Amino acid sequence: MKIAIVCLVLGLLSSTAFSQELTTAQVLTRLDEKAKAFTSLEASISQAQVVADFKQPVESGKIFMKMIKSNPAVYMDITNPKKMAKRVLIKDGNLKAYFLETNGYRESSVDPKSSLLQLLLTGFGLSAETIKKFYTPQVTGTATMDGLSTVVLDLTPINATGDLKKVTLWLDTKAWTPVQTRVTQQAKGDYTDFKFSMVKLNKGVSDSTFKLDIPKNAKKQ
Repeated sequence: MKIAIVCLVLGLLSSTAFSQELTTAQVLTRLDEKAKAFTSLEASISQAQVVADFKQPVESGKIFMKMIKSNPAVYMDITNPKKMAKRVLIKDGNLKAYFLETNGYRESSVDPKSSLLQLLLTGFGLSAETIKKFYTPQVTGTATMDGLSTVVLDLTPINATGDLKKVTLWLDTKAWTPVQTRVTQQAKGDYTDFKFSMVKLNKGVSDSTFKLDIPKNAKKQ
């Protein structure tokens, strides 16, 4: 019994010391190390959006990212729920999305340095310098998420002129990649949670992955 109490006390002390060590600067240093080594990502992803306190259906599938010619390429294959299945490709300044249920597609241009790509790369391949250029970072504590110990990092836009209010990362303290990224909007505090699991970082993703074939009979939306 005494041994158990001692272990508990030591564990609590260790946790306290750990949380005290994790300053914002130290967390950014860890993220910077990841960004400098980043080449590719393969992971399972789920997206849950909350609008006016109403939680939308969770969408899930796979996400792939890779640096190609110094620019990020992103491919998402959302398979669940079936009626919302879609494939999204961001590459060479273009965004293409194909919706399986309706056999429809959309196309638009995307700046390789756009906020959309930055949000996807944050915690994986975005440098501390870039983070500090657009956000005010602040470590706000620690939390256990999906059984993992995480550090919570808030990123508040320096120029809050758009719809984005805040980005919050729950960073795995062993892998230093996001377990969850929450994007909070200005309007009514609506937010979207992106959860990442089965993360394979820098394990090699083929260039052929970043290809989206849209059926010839698909209708443009």
